[in-house]
Amino acid sequence: MSHSPKSNPAGSYHGLSIPPQPYHQKPQSCRCCLLSTTYKTLIALCIFLGIAILVLWLIFRPHKIKAAVETATLTRFNLTGTNLTSLSYNLSADISLRNSYRRVGIYYDDLHGETYYNGERFGFMTLPTFYQGHKNTTMLHPVMEGTSVFGLESSGMDEFRNEEKMGFFNVDVWLIGQIRYKFGSVVSRRRRLRVRCNKLRVPLVTKETPGAAGFGRTECHVAHY
Repeated sequence: MSHSPKSNPAGSYHGLSIPPQPYHQKPQSCRCCLLSTTYKTLIALCIFLGIAILVLWLIFRPHKIKAAVETATLTRFNLTGTNLTSLSYNLSADISLRNSYRRVGIYYDDLHGETYYNGERFGFMTLPTFYQGHKNTTMLHPVMEGTSVFGLESSGMDEFRNEEKMGFFNVDVWLIGQIRYKFGSVVSRRRRLRVRCNKLRVPLVTKETPGAAGFGRTECHVAHY
């Protein structure tokens, strides 16, 4: 018995199926993704560092340390020597240092005082180191006495004589040292401290001038870095 083959509909094909081609991501897309992630990480890091710097600045901002010369007196301030090239002096002062921080203490290290007249240094004194608690005021009482080699030009000599007649001298007092901050159990690295009390109108009080004009409280410029 013969069988005739079945005919397929026109246009139909029943062969082997072609498997779908796998999708390959372009290398360029990977690089773009990596760059985007790196960029976002850098932005987040910059924001974090900015916030950290702002917080540290708010905690340790410079104007939180205040200084002032409460009183100052000269009992000797005269030129000596053959050519008036030496200065004999005795200066005492009361200086207040105010820590205005609420939660930060301050270590004052390697502190010393210097005195200047007409731009020339004539006195030096080592001051005690100490720790200052928050919201605290500490009084320093430097006394500088001695004789120093000192040279004044003609204009400086005229100024000295005028101030001598008026019974006061314009003297600069500086405090220089190093400080460390204490916040909880954390202590910062050392920072340079410079306190400048310039153009202090210091009266000369002697037996000849017992009624010299009093000293007016003078605030100082504080810098630490």
